Order: sequence, then C-alpha cells, then structure tokens
Amino acid sequence: MNAWRLAQQLVRIDSSNPGAQEDTIERYIKLLVEQRVSSMPACLVKHISIKEIEVFPARRNLNVTIAGYGSAPNLVYICHMDTVTLGEGWSTDTPTLGATVRENRLYGRGACDMKGGLACALSALFSLMDAMEHTGTQPERGFSLICTVDEEANMRGVEAAIDAGWVGTDEWVLDTEPTDNQIQVAHKGRTWFELDIKGVTAHASQPWEGADAVAATAEAISHIRRSIEALPHHADWAPRPLPLAWFKADTNPTLSRMHAPRGSICDWYLRQPRRRRK
Repeated sequence: MNAWRLAQQLVRIDSSNPGAQEDTIERYIKLLVEQRVSSMPACLVKHISIKEIEVFPARRNLNVTIAGYGSAPNLVYICHMDTVTLGEGWSTDTPTLGATVRENRLYGRGACDMKGGLACALSALFSLMDAMEHTGTQPERGFSLICTVDEEANMRGVEAAIDAGWVGTDEWVLDTEPTDNQIQVAHKGRTWFELDIKGVTAHASQPWEGADAVAATAEAISHIRRSIEALPHHADWAPRPLPLAWFKADTNPTLSRMHAPRGSICDWYLRQPRRRRK
C-alpha cells in the first residue's frame, strides 16, 4: 500500500488526545490488516497474529506479529496513534484534518507526529506480507508492529505493551517518530515523580509555630536540581533538564503555612535530551 496515500487517510481520522482519541483509528488500522491477511494463503496466515489490549475504555493497543523461522529477536516497529489536540488557527486551505498536499508536503494534525511514520510502518508490514506471498514462506526474522495509545499524555499505552510482553529487552526496536531524516541510535529515558510536602498551619502573627511547605518545596527543588546537575554527563547527551510539570499550593494571606493538611505538590518530568552533533 502506498505510504503517502495511507498517511493522508490516517490524518483525516481525528485521534486527538485529549479529544476523539484512538478508537476510530485503531479500528481502521486493524481492518486494513485483517483485509490484507484475509487475502493470503492459510499456510502463511498461521504465522500471523493480531492482538489487542484495552488500555482504557475504547482505547486499545494493537499488535500485529509475523513469526520468523529463525532464532533472532524480532524487529519491532512501534508507533503511537494519538495526536495532540486539534488546536486553532488552521488555514482554510489546509484544514486541521484535511490531509492537504501542497508542493509535496502533507498538511494536517499529526502528519509529522506521527501518522507519517505510522503509515511507513504499516507499509513495511504490508511489504513483508507481499514478500511472504512471493516466497511462499515466513521471514527468517520475526516482525512486529505495535500501535499504542496515550503517547501524548501519560504513555500508558507503551507501558501496557511492555507489561503484556509485546516487546522485550532483546528485540530490535524502531520508533518511526520524526528525527529530521536522521537515524538515532539511542533514546532518552524518563523519570516522572511527585513530591508531596506537608507543613504546619500557623497564624501570620505567630509564624514561628508553623512550617512553610512552599519554602520547603523550594529548598527541595534546588537540592534535586543541584544533585542531578552533578551527575556525570554522557558524550552523546546534552545536560539533563528538570522541567517542573506543575506546582500546587493552597494559599491564605493570614497563614504562613500555605496548605492543610497537605502542603505543596509538584510534578516533575526528568528526561534526557539528545545532543546534536554538527
């Protein structure tokens, strides 16, 4: 199947998160795969499995695996089906879900991130099925296509895929996210954690009886930043950022302590950026 036309079809399906989410696009992809498999001889179909995991209600991961006859680990293409919200300000000439082609460029929500890559991965799957029909046998190395939900929010889809054993430590994994047409040989990790700091309520006239949770949080943030910045740096990675996802504290102008019974809460997302080499 032509990857270009397939990308257009995928862009026309609203899978925004939050928004319409992935139910419709997952059904569409699964139907495409099932239609292609139904045209193959039974001796080849037995080597193909199609699985789903419902991560959230009406939000399913999809796994299509072609077993290989060799002992080598599978080649795994992994893609997410959701996009960010549709947003505003789209031109009438290039509507949000219009999948408009202009000067050999495809316009629409998710064209780059990552329905173009998803279309390429699906095309690779169908090309392998064509090769199986041509040779009359399964490939030497197994192949899996994993389509996940919730990448644009909390990544629960890929976590569910790992928990289900769809991908392990030995597989060769290719993520078809856009990387400026350059192959990247590593991927940043992430640590997402929450701090909940409690304080003691006191009146502003007697601040010595209280403990300020906001001030304590500021001290904790500074300490964590300094500790992470002091860690050794890898030659291929830029310094680690520590973005603060959100901070919450109840305030009362007459209290030196800002929240009761809970103090302040902050949410951090620690990720490792790729260092670009010239």
